[in-house]
Amino acid sequence: RLDAKIVYNVVEHLQELAINKIDLDTKGIAFERFMQDFFKGKMGQFFTPRPIVEFAVKMLNPERTDLVLDPACGSGGFLLNAMDLVKKFAEENYDEKEAWEHWHNFAMHNLYGIEINDQIARVCKMNMIIHDDGHTNVISTDSLRDFREITDIHKGFRKEYFDLILTNPPFGAAVKSTEKNYLEKYDLGKGRKNQKTEIMFIERCIEFVKPKTGRIGIVLPDGILTNSSLQYVRNFMMEKCQILAVVSLPQFAFTHYGAGVKSSLVFLRRKSENEKSVKYPIFMAIADHIGYDATGREDAENDFDKIYEEYKKFTREEKLHIDVDWENKVFSINRDEIGKRADAYYYQPRLARLDKKIKKSRYEIKPLRDLSTKIINGLDFREFAETGIPYLRVSNIKPNAFDLTDIKFIPEFSISKDIKLETGDLLITRKGTYGVAVVVDDEHKDMVISSEIFRVILKKDNINPYYISVWLNSDTAKQMFDRISTGGIMGHLSQDALKNIQIILPSLEIQTKIAEEVKKRISEAERLKAESSRIIEEAKKKVEEIILGG
Repeated sequence: RLDAKIVYNVVEHLQELAINKIDLDTKGIAFERFMQDFFKGKMGQFFTPRPIVEFAVKMLNPERTDLVLDPACGSGGFLLNAMDLVKKFAEENYDEKEAWEHWHNFAMHNLYGIEINDQIARVCKMNMIIHDDGHTNVISTDSLRDFREITDIHKGFRKEYFDLILTNPPFGAAVKSTEKNYLEKYDLGKGRKNQKTEIMFIERCIEFVKPKTGRIGIVLPDGILTNSSLQYVRNFMMEKCQILAVVSLPQFAFTHYGAGVKSSLVFLRRKSENEKSVKYPIFMAIADHIGYDATGREDAENDFDKIYEEYKKFTREEKLHIDVDWENKVFSINRDEIGKRADAYYYQPRLARLDKKIKKSRYEIKPLRDLSTKIINGLDFREFAETGIPYLRVSNIKPNAFDLTDIKFIPEFSISKDIKLETGDLLITRKGTYGVAVVVDDEHKDMVISSEIFRVILKKDNINPYYISVWLNSDTAKQMFDRISTGGIMGHLSQDALKNIQIILPSLEIQTKIAEEVKKRISEAERLKAESSRIIEEAKKKVEEIILGG
């Protein structure tokens, strides 16, 4: 479709290069550089950052005989890195001719990809041709459709056929029964009007790999691992598979590529048909540094290297060699410890020790639900006024204090009186900067809160609300909140989780003493802050007088 002059111009630039002799890394970088604008914006969803891809491939360690599939292959990153790993092995262990045959046969016959977007599928094929072929087993279709329909397109895509799956499925979209007739054929889709694509992909990946030996490396949003409403998905996954490893990715992992969902890499082995559930260890890790930062710029630190080395020890049943700084980033738990969560963050040793630490207290311990009469979500407003009722958002709530520097107002007539705040109410942020608590005083009553804040109406007997606020803003409580928060674009607290937060409850006399001491310290801090502002202003005026000669 290109004009002949354009083709001529391109060939003229490239004709001096022996492209087939350029190493894969250089060609990969060149391809990504030329295509970077194409992958920005809407196309960002088709591109998984290279450090994540390389780490996932190393974890599953594909061999020459493995059949490898990516059912959401995008530009082909997982497939090409699998090929690169096999190529490096061949070049280190065989002579030049044998090495070429070894990895080239793997590229031609063992790499399979499915991409629903036809334009991106063509990009993937082009990428694979540049990297010495393997494009013939890339097709454009819906990976979730009936198996027979996929096989009709290409006979190689069969059920229970593949040794390895490496994939980053699309997040957030929903398969609707009114639009797709295959929803009812999935165990995770039966009886539902719609189901999220990432959940459907879990089941489809399990169907694609061989029973007993087939392994899967998949990027999943943390909500699948944490949300109580998705427990049935975790149950299905653990019934069908052995969890090999869960590696938590940082919040910013996909931000530069247009996605902000907190995610983890989950590695699974499909069980055989009659395989019974047994106790087994699960490798857990938390990657804070992954080779690039939130802007996409290179980060010299990369936790993946250490995590991979420790995982190799884990697979050899060796003891993990973790120092103090890493004991909460790499660890293992037993399968029977998996309860209502399956994310690595929840099982960190430091958080797991919290319960024991709290139970050692000499004072009574009660969940928040026993200390409150009601926990209420706030309301969502989008239309604001110049004046009216102050509307509190997360940014207006600070530990034990209010910040009204950027306050919004809603019209008086838009709400009923019974949703206005009352003196003594406890407010707790539930989304983003979650778990921050403050008590409503006379000055701030009659305000209204957003849906991202909980309003807790405490019981009156033997409870000082200011003490409860102080406890919830403590470092120990912050760790508890971190443990019970669930994933998504940003962490958040569910009302059920908040009800179960543990409160150490000394006598009312001690509560009041603690609360008054904290109030005194806050007041002193505010005074010093005001004093420092005054001193700075005086210094600025003095400088102006000197400069201007006033």
